[in-house]
Amino acid sequence: MEACHDRSILIMNDFLDSLGALDGTRAIDIAGGDGRVIKHLLRKRYSAVDCFDMCMESVKILEELRKNLECIEDVDQADMKSFEWQHQYSGIFLRWCIGYLTDEQLVDFLQLASAHLIPSRHRHRQTRSSRP
Repeated sequence: MEACHDRSILIMNDFLDSLGALDGTRAIDIAGGDGRVIKHLLRKRYSAVDCFDMCMESVKILEELRKNLECIEDVDQADMKSFEWQHQYSGIFLRWCIGYLTDEQLVDFLQLASAHLIPSRHRHRQTRSSRP
């Protein structure tokens, strides 16, 4: 795979490194788009990755990517309000897509997501780049 120069992925990678060893069994990429987070971050850390996006064009891209990346398991077309959670995850990744939700929808979504998050054995350690 080509090198990634996407600053947001580099920041996520640094953040995950700051957490120390994590259980990397299964992750989900919410609003997976063109799959760059899976290609450049998640496939290196998780043995299984699920993803969904509300845009059918993005789902088609993710389905194509799945043919070349064994880690991609479930690819669904859904939005954050209608996605049906099927698994427990050791990592849940979402970015700008939360801007489409109202405050109440965001709270509901985060509560659903947290119910499907496997508790880590490690606590976040305060780092120089962490904000109080």
